[in-house]
This record gives sequence, C-alpha cells and structure tokens, in this order.
Amino acid sequence: MPLATALTMQHLGKFQKKMAAALLGSGCAGLDGEVVENGIPAARRLDIYRNNLLITLTDALAQLYPVVERLVGTNYFRQVACGFARRHPPRERSLLNYGSAFADFLTSRPSAAACPYLGDVARLEWACHLAFHAPDPTMSDPARILELPAHTWSGARVRMSSSLQLIESSYPIFRIWMANQPEEADPPLVELDAGVTFTSVARPGYDVEVRSHTAGDFQFISQLKNGASLQAAYEAATEASGSIDIEALLCELVERRLIIDIEPPEGKRP
Repeated sequence: MPLATALTMQHLGKFQKKMAAALLGSGCAGLDGEVVENGIPAARRLDIYRNNLLITLTDALAQLYPVVERLVGTNYFRQVACGFARRHPPRERSLLNYGSAFADFLTSRPSAAACPYLGDVARLEWACHLAFHAPDPTMSDPARILELPAHTWSGARVRMSSSLQLIESSYPIFRIWMANQPEEADPPLVELDAGVTFTSVARPGYDVEVRSHTAGDFQFISQLKNGASLQAAYEAATEASGSIDIEALLCELVERRLIIDIEPPEGKRP
C-alpha cells in the first residue's frame, strides 16, 4: 500500500471513531475543524445526524418490541431505547440482528424492580424475531417419522426446526404477551405470582406461533432440541412433571413441522 494511501486510511479510521463518539454522545467530540460548517455550525450539523441516528435505532427497537413498548408507554420506551442505542450501537451494516441485548439492558436498569417481568417479555419478543427470520426447514416425510417402529425409539434422536425457541420464566410472560396484542383493546388482568411458566416460539409455516406448555412437555421439547435421545428426553420430562403423553406430543411436533427428521440408533434401522 502506498504511503499516501496508508496515511489517508489511518486518518479516515480516526475520523470515523471521532464521528461515532460524537453521534453517540454529545458535542463535537474532537471534530472541531474537521466538519465543514458552510453556514451551519458544526455542532448543529452533528445534532441533525445524531437525532436521525437515534430515531432510526429507536424505531427499529420499537418494531421488535411492541409489547414492551405497550407495557411501559411510548415516551418511556423511547427514552430507554435511546439509552440502549447510545451504549449498544450497531456492529453490522444491517439492522436485522440489532437489539439482541435489549432484554438484558432492561433487566439491568434501576427501574427494573418495578417491572421485573419486562426482561423476559423482551426475550419472548426477540424469540419471535429469531423464529420469523429462521431458515425454512427441509422436512422429511412425516409418515416416515411417525411410522418409525417403537422398538427403535429408545435411542432415536430427532432434528428440530431451527425456528424453535424456548423460554422459561418466573413470570406469566405468555399471558402478558397475549394480553398486549393489538387486537386486545381491553387486556385482562394477569396474576404475576402464577409461578414458573414455559413458552415456545416457532414458525411452522408462514406465521410465528407462541404457545404455553406444561413443565413436562417443555422439558421433553427442550431435551430433544439439545440433542437428547427420545428415551432420555422422556425420562427428563417425566421427572419434571410425573408423566407425559409422548405419542400425542410427538405427533403434534411433527404436524407442526417442529420435528423435521428422525434418526433411529445405528443397527436398528427399519
């Protein structure tokens, strides 16, 4: 690389860091003399860019977390989202994956004690985002999956849809999420002390589905998602809840395209 080009690139890198600091902070951040004023003070020019940046990022977060916004109100949400944007600016050109840390940010705020469930609601909404953008699964023949001989089940493993997301919470986040959908003009009251809840999010077709589960069913699905055999998943599920209807649950998971393939143990192929 020619020396002149290297020096130019070095200056560009420093300038970009200064610009980022200015847009995410306040004032000129050392850019005095490097921004052409042309009738408008440099600080004013940077204010325009800063406002546009923060509006863009807060709008992106509002699209991702509409239930959180409805729970806390638009003004407070935009205040929190602006604070998040300043501390967690985008690291990629696309905003598709922007906002993954928003739930942790909400939980870490001093005001979180007033709404302790807010972080988990945000995690549920992020799970909806991940499910919606997950690749479409290539599914094996459902009949082949369901007709696998019972004697091969104990060591068989399944492949789950990549859209499947699982959330365990100390709060009734499924009910909170349902009560704050756009069609719910008069949401019902939700008891926050209902105990631990288990929620799944997936996109079996074109639309994202959010469902509530018993402890046993959730444990079974979670174990399968993590690569456990059907037998190991069944044992973990029954330990969690006493008993589950494994055949009915497997049929449901196949019909909803959440189990997309099944592999019997070696030496036991039909």
